[in-house]
Amino acid sequence: MRFPDRTSGFPARSCVREIHGPRPSSCAHVDRIRDVPSCSTRLSSTMNKALWSKKALALPACAAILVGGITLTAAPANADPADLSITGQTVSGRVLTVSGTGTPGEYIQLDEDFRGTRQIIADSGKWTITYTIPGTGYESNTYTIEQLRTGGFAQDGSKQFTAAAQAPQADFAVTSPANNSDVSSRTVTFTGTGRQGDTINLLDTQDNRLTGPVVVGADQTWSATITFPNTAARSQAVRVTDVRGASGAGDTTVNITLPAVAPADQFSLTSPKSGSTVDSRTVTFTGTGTPGDLVNTLDADGNRVAPQVLVAADGTWTTTGTFSQSAAVVQNLSVNQIGGAQGQGQGQVDFTINFPAAETTPVATPLTLVTPKDGSTVDSRTVTFSGKGTPGDAIAVVNAEGDVVAPATIVEADGTWTTTGTFSDSAARTQDLTVGEVDSDLTVVDTIDFTITLPAVSTGTGTTTPGAGTGTTTPGAATGAGARPTGSLPVVAG
Repeated sequence: MRFPDRTSGFPARSCVREIHGPRPSSCAHVDRIRDVPSCSTRLSSTMNKALWSKKALALPACAAILVGGITLTAAPANADPADLSITGQTVSGRVLTVSGTGTPGEYIQLDEDFRGTRQIIADSGKWTITYTIPGTGYESNTYTIEQLRTGGFAQDGSKQFTAAAQAPQADFAVTSPANNSDVSSRTVTFTGTGRQGDTINLLDTQDNRLTGPVVVGADQTWSATITFPNTAARSQAVRVTDVRGASGAGDTTVNITLPAVAPADQFSLTSPKSGSTVDSRTVTFTGTGTPGDLVNTLDADGNRVAPQVLVAADGTWTTTGTFSQSAAVVQNLSVNQIGGAQGQGQGQVDFTINFPAAETTPVATPLTLVTPKDGSTVDSRTVTFSGKGTPGDAIAVVNAEGDVVAPATIVEADGTWTTTGTFSDSAARTQDLTVGEVDSDLTVVDTIDFTITLPAVSTGTGTTTPGAGTGTTTPGAATGAGARPTGSLPVVAG
């Protein structure tokens, strides 16, 4: 093999050198590689980096390598990197297809899968590479296309591009309203799914648009709202189509039934019923009327008791009002409908409702102790404590040490309370006690200190009858007969 004449830093000469052959005189200027330190250094470095690498070995133009008995020489690039171009790329699911142009006869490969994608560029200069994107993610990644010289080692240009796997696409469908369903309003929202970027059309039976086209969003959903006029028939068939590019991707018909339109002269109150008792002082009033007209809800004096509202397109209306606790239990009310350019009345309904009784706050009652009296002596160690207080408050009875001597209790609705406790036989006869009242906020409202005297612990009584009888006595022994004593044994306190 020959050095080309285009060497770097040497006279333009050709040279062939065999490993074991004599040195031609014309090659004196390249007697030894070591005579060119900068070149030999670059050569060694290049060889080390190229070994076992898919990267091309780019030799310095001045170098010759003796391998296997022949001299390998560096060659100039034989292609213009500008020949390499990417003309298109597509992704279907996780399959990436990229195409372009390059130098015929050279190699082309995708750097990320060079073993599986390397191919020779056709005579036309066109190439196409197909690659399956690994993993499960859908993020964008950067890929590199490389063109290699004949032999597949020296790079002759590269191009980078970005691509991402395509997320699964939803099928075309209408999710609401359901087919053959009754809708509650003449304003109907249609929703569904489809492939991002598709165009959704909503048409009547004559293929007239019912609304403008909508585009499926990035979340693969779509939504469109149609308002049917009062003159439209209750039964409606809405055709929904999905267009992708220039072709159809879906077509379905949804049948719905619209609500009836209330006649202009048919103003009504549907709830609450006249004469009924409502369960709250916050009342919701509903009815029917002429779409677009105003509805007022008034008390007997003509004051508005709920916000003024418009009759909806479906001929219904609703409004809610809250009455104060001081308002009368019986309410005489009216609702009326106002419409037309002059604001003329077009209907009125008078009615009566009853409220539940107003909630009352319990009247605070001072804490009192009715029994036992302060300083009294009770006739049993089981003592019942009673008194008065504020309904709902808690009552507790404790001794001087703060120990509870009777279960806590709640003041009844009538303001009375009672609780019973038992003192042990070991308890002192004189007891200094306190009764306390605690409200719902756990605040001690009031206390009463008092003293009671418990009865003494019973010791028991009995009688004995001496035994009477006869017998003999023997020193150290005696016999006799008599009755056993009767009665109770004493109980010792403490």
